[in-house]
Amino acid sequence: MMEQDGKLANRRLPLEPLDEKERAIIVQAVLENFSRKELKIIFKEAIDDWVDRQFTTFGKWSFYSFAAAAIGALTYFIITMKLKGN
Repeated sequence: MMEQDGKLANRRLPLEPLDEKERAIIVQAVLENFSRKELKIIFKEAIDDWVDRQFTTFGKWSFYSFAAAAIGALTYFIITMKLKGN
């Protein structure tokens, strides 16, 4: 099934986009081999993983933004204190 025309089995990374025929083969294989309950579990886990990655990325950028703001505030404080001291 996956070796039809040898195209799907011989893919290398990075993957090029699938055409409609290849998508249909994969969808048919998935629907034949998994029950509705199993598909629901698979999609739920995939979505949970994706959301976790998005929150991790957001958290990392939030931390860097907070750190940059803190360094900027510290620099401003030091500069204004030195100017007031003169």
